[in-house]
Amino acid sequence: MIHTQDELARLLNSIYPTREYKWKGAKSVADMPYMVYTLDGTENFSADNRAYTKSERYEVVLYFPITSLEPEQLLEQAFDDNEIFYNKSRIKASDFDLGEFSDIELYDTTGGDFYITTYNIGL
Repeated sequence: MIHTQDELARLLNSIYPTREYKWKGAKSVADMPYMVYTLDGTENFSADNRAYTKSERYEVVLYFPITSLEPEQLLEQAFDDNEIFYNKSRIKASDFDLGEFSDIELYDTTGGDFYITTYNIGL
């Protein structure tokens, strides 16, 4: 079971190249699949003016060509194997004006269309 950000980073890197959020190294479909992640907040339970139990929420974003859903399946299997609960949403890049998304505005889709799947997970 995954409990820390370092463990999460190791898990994600074992599947596909993973970078901290807002990394802009890959700029074409040929550089995919890869992921970025960020700490999205906490969901702590308080008691007696203390954080009694602590829980962190992460956003993991997977970028991959539309040729196959296998990248999603591999990531979801890793989440399941490590008992990580997730919610997800997926968009097709060509369905949106990518300029409105600051973390993907530099992407060249001439090499093919791609999906952007966002997972919200808790540790």
